[in-house]
Amino acid sequence: MYNGNYEQAEALSSEVIDQKPLSLTPDYSSIFINSDEEETLLEIPFDQRSGYNALSALTLPSGEPYNGTAGTPLVVYRQDGISPLLELYTEEDIRFQETLYQQNGEHYIVKYTSINNFDAISLMRVPEILLIYAEAAARNAGSVTQKAFDAYNRVRTRAGVPSDISEFSSVDAFINEIVEEKRREMVLEGEAWFDYVRAGKADELGVTNPDFHIYPIPQIELDVNRKLEQNPGY
Repeated sequence: MYNGNYEQAEALSSEVIDQKPLSLTPDYSSIFINSDEEETLLEIPFDQRSGYNALSALTLPSGEPYNGTAGTPLVVYRQDGISPLLELYTEEDIRFQETLYQQNGEHYIVKYTSINNFDAISLMRVPEILLIYAEAAARNAGSVTQKAFDAYNRVRTRAGVPSDISEFSSVDAFINEIVEEKRREMVLEGEAWFDYVRAGKADELGVTNPDFHIYPIPQIELDVNRKLEQNPGY
């Protein structure tokens, strides 16, 4: 996907989808609490023997119903004081209630809720594969095909907000919505930034200087290899 090889992206994601066939965990909230959920393809489990991850302590609010943790509220960088994450979802979206929690005027992440800090860290889930397939298939066909839409809509349906194929007037509109949907589905799972850069939407995340759409080369690498040149802007 990131190299623009959409034919291979469609073929490989289709191969993964057809293997089981893959299913989605019915209860979205359980994905990050329990290991080995139906839709998990790759994860880092935590338990008493392996240790804890402290994600709930970092993100949960300290009051009811999550008392016992410190918590760090969402950082708001807009002048209107509204976190951009709040505008990602409609109230009907199951993921809204399972991801964000308001307390004393602040919003906290409640995606990871284990007070023992044993939440599993998901690295790849079925929804990501479905959305990769949906985008690649639409790009290759030059249209919003039924199969591409169905893959996208499986993710929407599980979230309680099914869509209709008639909503999309063009491939570009469909692809833009897939990038947005991937952010809603996988918020705070480390995916959105790279997708927004790839789709030419990094400005929407507040990074308007294209130099900063790629990372700097670490100084230690520059010291080892004198032929390397630092990326522009750093």
